[in-house]
Amino acid sequence: MRREYDDRIRGAIASAFYGGWMSANVTHVSIPAALFDVSGAYSWSFSIQNLWRFVIAESVGVSDVTEEIRPLDHLESLVEGLTNGVVPFESRAVLVRLIATGSEILPTKPVRDGRARLILAPTDLSGAANWWWLSDVLAGVALGGQFPKQIVAAMEFVPRDVRADVQPIHLPTGRVVDPYQEDVVRAIREERDRLRDEVDPDGLSRRNADLLRLLGTTLTFGNMARVDRSTVRRAIEEVIIGPDGARLTIETTHPEQPGPHFNFMIAGAVTARVRLAMAASIAGLHESGGTWLHVATDSLLIAVTDCAKPEFVPCPGGPVRHRKREGVLALPVNEITELLARTGAPWRAQRGHDQRLTGHVVGTNRYAVVGRDRESSTATESGLGGVYADPTGTNELTSDEHWKWAVDAHLAVARSEASWNGRGELPKIELPSWGSLPAVRLGVANTAEQLDRLATVFPERRIRPFTRFMTAVLDPLQGDKVTVLSLDVELPPTKWLGAHWVNAATGESVVLSTGQRPRSDTYRVRTYAELIDAWRRTDDSSSEPVSPQDHVLQRGLRRTLPVVSRAELVELVGKEGDDLLRQLDDPLAVPDDDLTIYRRADRWKAIQEAAERLGSEALATRSGLNLRTAQRVVKGERVSDATMARVSTVIEDLGDALGLESSNTCTRPGCGRRITAGRKWCSESCRKKAERGRDAVDLVKVGAVRCTKCEAVTYGKKAKPCPSCGGKGVIEARTDRCPECGVERIGATEGPCPLCEKGRAS
Repeated sequence: MRREYDDRIRGAIASAFYGGWMSANVTHVSIPAALFDVSGAYSWSFSIQNLWRFVIAESVGVSDVTEEIRPLDHLESLVEGLTNGVVPFESRAVLVRLIATGSEILPTKPVRDGRARLILAPTDLSGAANWWWLSDVLAGVALGGQFPKQIVAAMEFVPRDVRADVQPIHLPTGRVVDPYQEDVVRAIREERDRLRDEVDPDGLSRRNADLLRLLGTTLTFGNMARVDRSTVRRAIEEVIIGPDGARLTIETTHPEQPGPHFNFMIAGAVTARVRLAMAASIAGLHESGGTWLHVATDSLLIAVTDCAKPEFVPCPGGPVRHRKREGVLALPVNEITELLARTGAPWRAQRGHDQRLTGHVVGTNRYAVVGRDRESSTATESGLGGVYADPTGTNELTSDEHWKWAVDAHLAVARSEASWNGRGELPKIELPSWGSLPAVRLGVANTAEQLDRLATVFPERRIRPFTRFMTAVLDPLQGDKVTVLSLDVELPPTKWLGAHWVNAATGESVVLSTGQRPRSDTYRVRTYAELIDAWRRTDDSSSEPVSPQDHVLQRGLRRTLPVVSRAELVELVGKEGDDLLRQLDDPLAVPDDDLTIYRRADRWKAIQEAAERLGSEALATRSGLNLRTAQRVVKGERVSDATMARVSTVIEDLGDALGLESSNTCTRPGCGRRITAGRKWCSESCRKKAERGRDAVDLVKVGAVRCTKCEAVTYGKKAKPCPSCGGKGVIEARTDRCPECGVERIGATEGPCPLCEKGRAS
């Protein structure tokens, strides 16, 4: 599909794109709960909006629908309709540009303590305007916000014509789908639903169902939102497109390249419609008096009861009051199932609908549900996995690829609180033997600053990029400024205390201990048991990095805080555009911090598409590459800079025949910098890299190759090793004789004689 958008439309699409929606509500309180999720949320959203028509479209245009959108403000039954599955413009992809004044609830990415987090909250743009998907606007209305009064513009995306190169698609189940006649994603959902009802003694149907689920998610969101990220040693310029098409240029060492199927329009529409389904479901739940405990991208943890009628469950800070007590209202499972089904989304009761489960939430996207038998339980990693080293030393993962030890730790906390009657001290957490080991974080030296720091602390060790290291989690009484490092990451966990630990500030070796009263020359390190037990304290903020002024850490309850956006935020576009804002505004921000930004595609994408039209065999013949490498180029896989230079030379020579369009970017593929008229390269470095590709192709034309070591040209079939240098390059051996002692020196002959230390070479 050709996307002939100008910068204004690109900026609008990117401004309206957001990632998943996560939040946490009840914390540190165990509540009877059931887990519900939207089955195949992204593929369902894709199909219900009829987005397949854009995939097979030859091109996409836009039309102004501002006057059609504005009357939605007068629909008094809008919220009721949303909770009952009636969605205006359901199958139309519409972007709305509006000026939010604080009464509108919209997806907003605030920066708290330097970390960005997406929430739906009242938003005030202080007179500025930004773009949102209509689905997101309606989601805010469902959650209690007003329909925006100041709609500046609204545009609808319209597919034009149909591509002629679409082929039938064979699904893993054997079904063949005609993309012209059927929605492929809908067919995938139908096949997956069919497999669920089949008798599956050998597990084949289940494996195919899992494969179809992955295929649906990849087609509807993963490929569309894919961005390949790289790290370069020297900062390069990147361009961010604003909502009005204005461009902001910054320097970064983490450039990003949109994937081969990158399409913000489809990816944004898919996620926005899922958020609307979640918001409408929550609105219906609130209307019935029920309470959700946790919400993730496509799932809800809801308070339930075994009784036939709603039941009050005491919970400090809960939204419901009963006889001066705070708590939550738990609804019967069948009532919850009915109100969720009204929204039209394919909700299913995943856990807790057939047996009593206790829900325990400890932070954003961190929850556990525990069955009465203690066996039918599940949990997330709760922020442990990937942050702390695996104390079991096995690196074992669960079936959903979470760290098993971290899940076990979270379940241990949830089980201890689920068995608590609310009086007296909390039961102790039952952990395996690794609970007594020292708590250790893992790190990797990814930046020059980290490499310099490690080289200073460990002068006797050779520090290379991506060197791994450990940091001990010291007792808070040691002081916040003490950092203890070690490079002995290969030691088993039982020997971590005996590793070579060094004070990062002084470079002195230190001794660690887990004892309660260590010697004066020993640092006390916290154990995993102590670290995990700290989650149960209501004044502990480790479960979510928030600042005290947010007033989020209320006892027993965590609410989404209303956030007022800054006008500057909407001038930056990208999934993490607010990270760039933090760099510009925050004096404590670290230069060259990680950024997620989207830049204009460089010359390589057009060259790769032309190479696909040329074909792998012709490309291999003309460039001198082997057929396997040429096939990788045609498939769009990553290749080396040298290969890109060769392919670029061949394609540029055949430019007109392959329909290669002119460009105002650097000729060297992979660069993407803008160039002025009359120039081909942006720098001398790019010129040299491109000319090396030209040299290789010119030699192929006359049947020759150039040795990469000595640069000698050999005709005929490439010989190994090089007949000139043997593959080792040309070595020039210089000799000289000492005038004092007569010793002969070979190689470096400067300075005093190494034997008599007197005579100098002549």
